[in-house]
Amino acid sequence: DPRGLDLILETAAEDFSLSVRRAAARGLGAIQWDKMEKAERRNAQVKARDTLLRIVDADPEWVVRYAAVTGLQGVAVAADHEGYGGLIAPIAACLRNLVVSDDALVVQARADWAIAQLPAQIST
Repeated sequence: DPRGLDLILETAAEDFSLSVRRAAARGLGAIQWDKMEKAERRNAQVKARDTLLRIVDADPEWVVRYAAVTGLQGVAVAADHEGYGGLIAPIAACLRNLVVSDDALVVQARADWAIAQLPAQIST
């Protein structure tokens, strides 16, 4: 539910519990954006994207980074559906970087799979 976006953003980035951060990061990719006013969607998706980008860069727990990759994929798909293609390029760049730099092979593999799910013009 997009009404909980601010709480989910804060929880994903700052909660002390890794399982709570993981669930919130994954949840950001599953927001039902169509339940939000169209005028608010782009800014909300930017907030979700930027929070998830920070998580994959800074969270020490691989399960949280994995969930953030899943969330980024969801945000990218939603942004493409909404016609906000400009939001996707930083996601694709981040995912490509994770494929070669994350210290957890499972995060690398999930990032690689997420890239394959992005629109063709973005993923290459």
